[in-house]
Amino acid sequence: MKLGVSLMDVVTPAQASFVGLSRAAAWADPLEASRRLARPSFFWEQGPEQLLCVGFGTCAVEQGDAGGLKGVLERVERAPLQWLDEGGGPSSAGPWFGGFAFDPVQAPDAWWEGFPTTRWVMPSLLLRQHRAQQSLCAFEQVAADDVDGAIRRCQRRLDEALEKLALRTALETRANPGLELHEGDRPGWDALMALALASIEAGALEKVVLARPMDVHAQQAWEPLDVVERARTSGAQTTIFMVTEPSGGAFIGATPELLCEIDGTRLSTEALASSASPRDTKVLASGDKERREHQSVVDSIRTALGPLSERISVRSEPKLLELSYVAHLRTPVEVTLRHGVSAASVILALHPTSAVGGTPRVEALAFLRDHEKLHRGWYAGAVGWMGPGRVHLNVALRSAVLRGNRARLFVGAGVVRGSTSEREWNETALKSRPMLSALGELRHG
Repeated sequence: MKLGVSLMDVVTPAQASFVGLSRAAAWADPLEASRRLARPSFFWEQGPEQLLCVGFGTCAVEQGDAGGLKGVLERVERAPLQWLDEGGGPSSAGPWFGGFAFDPVQAPDAWWEGFPTTRWVMPSLLLRQHRAQQSLCAFEQVAADDVDGAIRRCQRRLDEALEKLALRTALETRANPGLELHEGDRPGWDALMALALASIEAGALEKVVLARPMDVHAQQAWEPLDVVERARTSGAQTTIFMVTEPSGGAFIGATPELLCEIDGTRLSTEALASSASPRDTKVLASGDKERREHQSVVDSIRTALGPLSERISVRSEPKLLELSYVAHLRTPVEVTLRHGVSAASVILALHPTSAVGGTPRVEALAFLRDHEKLHRGWYAGAVGWMGPGRVHLNVALRSAVLRGNRARLFVGAGVVRGSTSEREWNETALKSRPMLSALGELRHG
């Protein structure tokens, strides 16, 4: 919608509580451009040359702790927004960016300070690239008697940002060499694996996904955008994300797994489970353990979405997803939702899938709460964006939380009958490679 002569006719309190103004812009590289503005509140890149968004500042926040996830998701989903276009084109994402924790019941530890159960931010300024089109968007809350003022503030913010982007000072990504890696408690992992396998053998569980931390110390504090820059080299089939919190912590990852993409009544999701090194992909096609692990995820998605759907289409045979460091089995799922089903209902039905929790879901989560002894925080939760009628969330995997010069990586593996402690430990080490590379250079010897 172009700016018209009667702004009060375009935006009224009954129609929208927020206004977004977009303007076309151009720069050499979106990440370099984002360094010229301010500390980002989030970064999001859905594959190279598809969709990249970087947000700055805060127009509005919706957040909640245990028990408040559903209400927050519903408020974010329903928050009305009116777009005004000065040549930047309509929004292709957002305007809300954020995510939520793996287990809303679990209280955060010191690593996850500033990351409540769920937090969503509408930024003051959004830098966006969709395929070849680049733009800047500004957001303001609309007061009943100040619609014109809100739009003028958006215009002024865009003017100031474009002035900063016009500066051409050299900017470089800083290396962070000499990292110290603490791989974790191997005896503790072996004991946890033994408990999980005993529960599976007894019939209490069919599958459970165990996670472990890997701690890294650096000689100097990380600049989160430098880590993002290095993470972008992890491959074309991952989504790169960063979410920051007000005191300076950052949650960064390069995830290959989609939780859900919703557009009206159209829903896309996937089962992504079973892993092998790129040298051992044949085991994914023929291994009984790998097939059973993957099928449990497919079945859990069917069960979760059945009551919400008019139609569910599942590919008969999984495909092979090959990343530079690991390969997975992947089964796409396409769904037509029943009319009136909310995005919040879909999200809560899907999360956590068997790929990150286990089967049966309730029993697997109870096992993890009793025995894993790890504050997962947002790891294996979800990150992404939400807007009126549209949602895109990825499972927050292959990720780390950064605190100054300390970082904690989280990696996990699905355990079924036939799993071994040694193999699953090695699988988690394999999955840690992209984030370790993004953090910097390990100290050897």
